Amino acid sequence: MNRFIQWLERTLLPIAGKIAEQRHLQAIRDGLIAVMPFVIIGSFFLILAFPPITALDRWVEPYRPSLLMPVQAGIHMMALIATLAIGYRLSERYKLDALAGATISLIAFLLATPLQNEQFAGTVSRLQRVVRRHRTGRFFSGDSPLVRPP
Repeated sequence: MNRFIQWLERTLLPIAGKIAEQRHLQAIRDGLIAVMPFVIIGSFFLILAFPPITALDRWVEPYRPSLLMPVQAGIHMMALIATLAIGYRLSERYKLDALAGATISLIAFLLATPLQNEQFAGTVSRLQRVVRRHRTGRFFSGDSPLVRPP
């Protein structure tokens, strides 16, 4: 066993050290650490909404939608906060303006987030909608949902 651990330290430790020094992975790690309190709080509400005891489950059932609202809100907030934190930390690692990096990452996330749209079949992101409007020449026309005429 001791020989195996020495082999791991000789071969895998330098590789793991190089991977751990990678800026993008460090930013992702820091961004996900920033989200941990929301995960913990959402988990408490999830346990309250679905208790493991049958008698409590029947008692909680009428209140379940209300108890699941913080879980859903927490999931949505986690996505935004993780996006902001990852952009912020990555900008810090590159010694750039961290607030600008966080803002750009948030805007990119919001543009790439899919939406349900009846006009296009299936799920379409805002960015895809802008590209389609631009390609068809309807970006600045009156029937564009993105640009409303005054």
